[in-house]
Amino acid sequence: MRATGLRSEAVLARHAQMAVLDVLYVAVAQRTYASTTAAMAATQEAVRPYRGDGGGN
Repeated sequence: MRATGLRSEAVLARHAQMAVLDVLYVAVAQRTYASTTAAMAATQEAVRPYRGDGGGN
């Protein structure tokens, strides 16, 4: 009989991949701090009207 859920090995591998990507993202963000903070502020403004917490007001 075949299992229908995700195998624990697949989940662990995905978590490891995400951890590596997080480390790379932080490293790049630290090296390009000024442009990163500007881009994050622009993103926050762009999505403000679509936030479900009343952030569009």
